[in-house]
Amino acid sequence: MPFKPLVDLDPEKLEKASKLLCELFSVPSLRVYQTEVGQNVLKGISTFLDIPTGGGKTLAFWFPLFYYWGPGNTDKDCQKTILVVGPLTALMQSQALSLATVAITANSKNPDQLFKDVGENKYRIVLVSPEMATSTKFHETVLSNKAFANNIICLDIDEGHCISEWDNDDFRPEFSNLRVLLARLPSGLPVVIGSATMPRDVMLDILAKLRLHNDCACVFVSNAKMNVVLSVRILQHSQDTFADLITLFPQDPAKIQDFLRRNTPEEIGDKSFEFYHRFIAEDQKLSIQNRIEDGTLRAVPTRDALGMGMDFKGIMWGDVAEDEEDEESSEQPALVEDGEQMDREAAVEPNDESEMQLAPKRKSRKAMSVLEARDRRYLLEYMVTKGCRHIPWNKFFGNDSKFPPNNRCCDSCTPDRFPVETVSITGVSNLKSGRRRHKKASEDVVQAVTDMLVILREAIIQQHWPNQYIIRGRIVMSDDIIAALAARAREITTVTEALQQTVRWIWTPRFGAEVVAAIQTCLLDYPDVELQERKERERERNFAALQAMAQKDLRNKLALVFDVKICQIFLALPRKTTWPAYYEIIKEPISIAHIKKYSMQPKLINSTSAYTALWHHLFDNARQFNQPGSLIYVDADFLQGVLDQTLQELSTVHHVPGPTIHTEMNS
Repeated sequence: MPFKPLVDLDPEKLEKASKLLCELFSVPSLRVYQTEVGQNVLKGISTFLDIPTGGGKTLAFWFPLFYYWGPGNTDKDCQKTILVVGPLTALMQSQALSLATVAITANSKNPDQLFKDVGENKYRIVLVSPEMATSTKFHETVLSNKAFANNIICLDIDEGHCISEWDNDDFRPEFSNLRVLLARLPSGLPVVIGSATMPRDVMLDILAKLRLHNDCACVFVSNAKMNVVLSVRILQHSQDTFADLITLFPQDPAKIQDFLRRNTPEEIGDKSFEFYHRFIAEDQKLSIQNRIEDGTLRAVPTRDALGMGMDFKGIMWGDVAEDEEDEESSEQPALVEDGEQMDREAAVEPNDESEMQLAPKRKSRKAMSVLEARDRRYLLEYMVTKGCRHIPWNKFFGNDSKFPPNNRCCDSCTPDRFPVETVSITGVSNLKSGRRRHKKASEDVVQAVTDMLVILREAIIQQHWPNQYIIRGRIVMSDDIIAALAARAREITTVTEALQQTVRWIWTPRFGAEVVAAIQTCLLDYPDVELQERKERERERNFAALQAMAQKDLRNKLALVFDVKICQIFLALPRKTTWPAYYEIIKEPISIAHIKKYSMQPKLINSTSAYTALWHHLFDNARQFNQPGSLIYVDADFLQGVLDQTLQELSTVHHVPGPTIHTEMNS
């Protein structure tokens, strides 16, 4: 069934696709060329995408898929598929892990079932190698399945320059055979060929090898590298001696990984360094990639194939050779091949002719292709030019023509296109810079919180993006975010402060409360013993302070009693000549002197109740004779309260019966 392109694109769906891609991949907005490539695919237009490394080919590849698909959309007509052919297994496995796609490689587990699932359209993005894509089994099981053929909307060829550069017997000849794959796919299916190094001649070569129409769209972005320092040196000796390279080698050379292992500090260990190249086993390659991701490996000597298209966060890339005068990257190609004459007058000084004559005769070789001749022409221009060596570079890649029309250059050339905006900052992150010392949670807490957050992120996907195979938990909450949260789990108690100060997570406003609640729930099973001990010591200090305050208050009251002598009025009875009315009102007068006298007579005072009754009678007389609210009346109430409390406490301490309150002396 031929591919059916869209004639009219829905603006709302285009806007939705852009917003969803930006949301999932944490980018503020899509670039113009990314949406242009995506819309070309929807219209059935094959496109060359020539942009620098890191320019965002992936978002351009995925755009058509998100035009159809949406969260919770189970419509069969919207379950489209994109087939991606890539050159490196490492690249495909890296993308499959982060995008919830399926990467079919030679060492895939249960390949038969995997082929069947792909053919039945259970995956939205399928990553395969060129060998696998052109295999008979892939054709019979996947490409011939109507479910797959009816839903595929695009063929993306990643690192497309490999079709021209690497299609030889030494590497991957299947790249030049991808036209067989195109013949097996629905007719008219758009093809996107992406690369960071694709000059015009290479594009024409790709067109011929894939047998595509010449009307393919081209999206170009310059790959000018002004941060690269270029230099050329004239060979002084025969190339096979390598004598001119002697200054670049140390006197006692060693394998890089062996040197690192011998000189590494003891706390790092000799297993922190590995060598990566094409001849090691696939499982070892995958192991190295995983250890780079988790930080186990400190350095990996390799060629650029390890990093081609792969997103290793927090990795510093360095050159093996370093120029002492300039720490920037440098390229110093050899001028000639062994015995090759290649425009001698322009390339060498006259005094080099003596050595030139000693060069061996050129061996017979195949005639150069058009591309090889072009490459050598530009290389020669690069080497012999007296001007800037970046000029041949940019001419080779056609960078001058890759800038879009009316593109901004700089604020000096086009100042009117660089207006000064007014910037206001809102919603500033509370994540503070600088070093801060935090106590890491214990291993069991870290593991428990990690497991809890992994479950939570999958639950978030099921709740907010159900019935789809693209968005996975790692996109919403990466492993790095989980590791950071688990390490400081005990500090994360609130969203606005603790969580935002721990990680920069774009989903904090939406899912932050769920994360904090999950962490706090998990910590209930792992009480912080040290924190509990600190709180207990703090409670003891606070209680001691309260006791000290209470004792101080009691001392103040006693001082008030004895220093002010509020009990002095009760020491003796008033004189009859001065207070005759007292004796008319009070029928049974008593004073403290009487109580002391009675206390010495066991027959009269034989219990705490009898002793208490004497005091109560004394205070009752004072209240009966004096008006309520008067000083003596208030003192009587206060002293009676002190007496009752003191006697009760003493009875408890000495284990004797407490007093029974009597209101009258004779009761």
